[in-house]
Amino acid sequence: MGSTTSPHYRNSTNKPTIFTSGHEMSQSKPKKSATKADKNNFFGQKGLTASDTLRLPMQDGAENYSMEYTPQTAETPSPQDGLTRDYFEKAMEVMANKLIHTWQSTADQIKQEVRDLSSRTSRVEQQCQNITSQQSTTKGVLNNLQKQMEAMENYPTVRIMADLSAATLRRRREFQQVTAALQKQGIRFRWGYPTKIILTHQGETKFLSTPEEGLQALTAWGIPTSTEKGPKPTTRQSRRTQEA
Repeated sequence: MGSTTSPHYRNSTNKPTIFTSGHEMSQSKPKKSATKADKNNFFGQKGLTASDTLRLPMQDGAENYSMEYTPQTAETPSPQDGLTRDYFEKAMEVMANKLIHTWQSTADQIKQEVRDLSSRTSRVEQQCQNITSQQSTTKGVLNNLQKQMEAMENYPTVRIMADLSAATLRRRREFQQVTAALQKQGIRFRWGYPTKIILTHQGETKFLSTPEEGLQALTAWGIPTSTEKGPKPTTRQSRRTQEA
């Protein structure tokens, strides 16, 4: 850094100077006094450089001296300037290190926040994808059910009836006395569900649900019934009878 001290004046002859009334005055022989043009040039000029000659008008009765303005440069620093420069450089270095540390810490914090935000964003995206997948699966299941329901509407209607196997045959055997009397008289009948006899005789239709109802109806119509129940012939006996 350059020196910040105030400029000093030296005379052109490099002789000892005497400070009088705030001016540097040389003890050398006086030179030619400044002319009016020189005075006008001094007050009219806009700026001076290190090589310009500065001419100062003196008070009445005093001689004018030619002096050069030479600012102090960084090539000849004072010991105080060197100490100040070193201290300033160290202070600047410490401040720069603090700023670098602060910026680095801020950058690391921002990176961590960005990573956390990316992680949260990825989790939210995964959850959204799972929800979308579940919705599509549910929609597919509902569509399949709808197709099955539409297909079932076109199927033929099926009525599931009770099993007319062993239990039904056993119940029908209980009507054997009634059926034998009807067959002997030539009266036609049919079986109803689940186990009943349906017949029409003398213009009257009867539904006989039990053997007792059948016997009562036969008695009312005057149809004789056999009270004895013989054993039912087997298949072999029937074949032998037919062969004989």
